[in-house]
Amino acid sequence: MISAFAERWHAETSSFHLPFGEMTITLDDVRGLLSIPCTGEFFTPPANVNEDLAIAAAVELLGTLHEGRYDCAARAYLLHLVGCTILADKSFTLVSAKYLFLFQDLDSCGKWAWGPAALVVLYDYLRDSTLPATKQIGGYLSLFQTWIYEHFPDICKRDMDEHISSMPRMFRWTAKQTSENVAYYRAKLDALRDTDIIWAPDYDQNAVTRFQSVSLFTGYIRWCFTMVPYLPERCIRQFGYTQHNLGGIGLNGGYNSQFSNKYPTKAQK
Repeated sequence: MISAFAERWHAETSSFHLPFGEMTITLDDVRGLLSIPCTGEFFTPPANVNEDLAIAAAVELLGTLHEGRYDCAARAYLLHLVGCTILADKSFTLVSAKYLFLFQDLDSCGKWAWGPAALVVLYDYLRDSTLPATKQIGGYLSLFQTWIYEHFPDICKRDMDEHISSMPRMFRWTAKQTSENVAYYRAKLDALRDTDIIWAPDYDQNAVTRFQSVSLFTGYIRWCFTMVPYLPERCIRQFGYTQHNLGGIGLNGGYNSQFSNKYPTKAQK
């Protein structure tokens, strides 16, 4: 299923091109599914994190075996957490040494734009997946998978548990084992119509995941030295707006599109 969707990714528009138009994983989806902030500072690591710098940072920030420092244990846990989730690479077992510097000051690590970070990493691996030589995809695939569950109710088999307000919404979904192959999901995607989509899931069930206007930001988002276009106006139906005709890519690399400044009707749920 993931592979079938990834085949429809277009890096120029940061969106999946489907029979009825475009859709994408938005900042609103990230805050709604993961309950992490979509505002904050973009992270820029040191320019040259070589082996010597990585070793020095590990000794300073993670400590040694018998020191018993709680701050070092906290950093090790947080590094493991982000390395397995929003900042996962293709290995799913290794974490880049540059991310050590995210937790250099534990009191201020909440300042980072964690939501955009998850999107930049996933968008970049989706771009990489469109290359012929690519055989694997990285990024937070649980975010990708639960986004599909939320918006495409008939695309696959899955179970939905009652949502616990204190937990991220993504935990209400459970995948069901299936023997279907990529060709099966390609055919399912080809047959989709706009009436088959849940355009705007009801994420606003508690204060933690209230809608944030930053989700409608359009431009580029960055994490480390990677920048990707974020163009929600191309998928404005996901915010409850009416989608007008999309423009093409301009000579200056910009994107031309328009959307209504009112909520005429809510998209089908």
